[in-house]
Amino acid sequence: MCTVLQEVLSSERPTEPAPSVEVSSRQALAQSQVDSLLKQATWGPVDIIGLMQELRPIIDPLAAAKGATTSYCLAGPLTIPHADRVLLRQALLNFISYGLDMAGQGTLAIRGFAEGRDIKLTILVESAEGITATAERREGIGLEIG
Repeated sequence: MCTVLQEVLSSERPTEPAPSVEVSSRQALAQSQVDSLLKQATWGPVDIIGLMQELRPIIDPLAAAKGATTSYCLAGPLTIPHADRVLLRQALLNFISYGLDMAGQGTLAIRGFAEGRDIKLTILVESAEGITATAERREGIGLEIG
């Protein structure tokens, strides 16, 4: 199964890593973290609608604190047959948190639907200033969005 996460906003990405961080050591650290997580992963079916219902009590107050609104449109069933629920939950929270940073006082919309054998999950962000809003670059281990 394929999960597609899309981001509507574009932002400039620096061409060089931070001077104090070696690219190869950062990549090695990220790869070791991924390897460690995969060894601990528990693979099985994950219901996306149930997962999003579990995340709403986290997402909605975070959005409200930032002055953003959220909307959800998940047409089910949306079950990924082979995924780790904890890793998927963390990945979704990372994308959504980043989206809320970009939205400012705008809107974050989460849409999900099945298309054949694929599950499509789209996170759309529209900032209060319009589609050209930017945010500071965020980096994490194994996840870099900018």
